[in-house]
Amino acid sequence: MPRSFSSDSEMNQKVKNQKRAAKSIFVSQNFVDWLKWFMCLPEVELSIETWAKELVQRPSERIDYCHSNAWTKLNSETQKYLNKKGEENVTSFLSFSLFVDWFNPLGNKLSGKQISLGILALTCLNLPPSLRYKTKYTYLAGVIPAPNQPNTTTISNVLKPLVDNLLNLYRTVNIKTFQFPNGQKINVRLGALLGDIIATHKTAGFLSHSANAFCSWCTTTKANIDKMQIKRPQDQYSTKAVSYQIKETRTITERESLARKVGIRWSELNCLPYWDPVKSVVLGVLHNWYEGILQHHF
Repeated sequence: MPRSFSSDSEMNQKVKNQKRAAKSIFVSQNFVDWLKWFMCLPEVELSIETWAKELVQRPSERIDYCHSNAWTKLNSETQKYLNKKGEENVTSFLSFSLFVDWFNPLGNKLSGKQISLGILALTCLNLPPSLRYKTKYTYLAGVIPAPNQPNTTTISNVLKPLVDNLLNLYRTVNIKTFQFPNGQKINVRLGALLGDIIATHKTAGFLSHSANAFCSWCTTTKANIDKMQIKRPQDQYSTKAVSYQIKETRTITERESLARKVGIRWSELNCLPYWDPVKSVVLGVLHNWYEGILQHHF
């Protein structure tokens, strides 16, 4: 993979008194390196500027993430953060969505071998929809090795390189672009997490949809699922506080007991100061309705 790196360890290593043991390799590429390449593409900055102007001309419509309350809130919090840090002359604010999913590279035949290979892919939400999801403009943050999906501990380890990059980019970074060959200050944020409910719950730090405390939106339990009533809503700050509390537990038994009670686990995404694990998690398009429901989500 261009601009990528993998573990320094060899694919096979000799283990004392054992035969060769195969080791999985997590492949990823540095976000800053990819961003430098991305911002040097001639059409990127022009497309972002043109789409931003079009959105301003249609303020009464909600046709894009950039029209959402989440976008407005994120911009406001980012500006406060940068002012507090004394960062000035930031000329570009980019938001990305993170898509997480697993698939069987051997095909989905009923009689075939069942293995899971995962991907972490980011797309720039500032680009117009016509370009946003094209492969050329997609940042492949990592390939999660087969044959099994990572557990809740492993997924946080897999996310850590990406989160570390996002933390650095949130503090702004100077990057040479096509329109600014001498460099400009760029701020990057993670705006949304997309995927099916299995992937998003595992990545964002919530229990499975089959757990007793299954909902990432409210505090309802499995016993009340048939009542179709929303209980006390989850909120960003209490959810992250509980997540940190679970991270600091001393034993696995204590950690699992608390997680089952509240429906929350630790997620590496909670290291991002602006991240909202409740309202920033959405279902992927293939798992959603086409009846105008999405416009009310954010």
